[in-house]
Amino acid sequence: MLLAPAVDLSSDEPDAPHCFLSRAMCKAFSAAYHPSYSDPSTWEDASSAQCDLRGLPPVLVQLGRLDFIFQHGDRLAAKANADGVTNWELDVHDDMPHVFAIFPSFVLPYAHVGVQKLSTFAAKSFLKGEDRDDTRDARAN
Repeated sequence: MLLAPAVDLSSDEPDAPHCFLSRAMCKAFSAAYHPSYSDPSTWEDASSAQCDLRGLPPVLVQLGRLDFIFQHGDRLAAKANADGVTNWELDVHDDMPHVFAIFPSFVLPYAHVGVQKLSTFAAKSFLKGEDRDDTRDARAN
């Protein structure tokens, strides 16, 4: 399960007026996370939006539209779709901030909706057992 993932080192999102994350903050995180951040040719292994996503287990990408990095998760889901991955779900919530589901309900009452969606996805995935996407195996042949 991915909550508001920062997965695209190539992006340069405009500041989001209602998000506590800023462009400068995300660039600092990226530079700390990836030692060769200034060299785009090294991004593939560290930037999931540029990786081959086939063969991964089921994934839920949960996003709030008010999040500065909303587009990261949206691009990741589009990349999974382009790679032919069929076991991913995109869960988008209007008027919600970055990682809204982790907020206490007395701060953000809607957070329980995100938690419920995450719980349902986890339970469904565990009940199905390991439902891996088979496209990686097909690519190897």
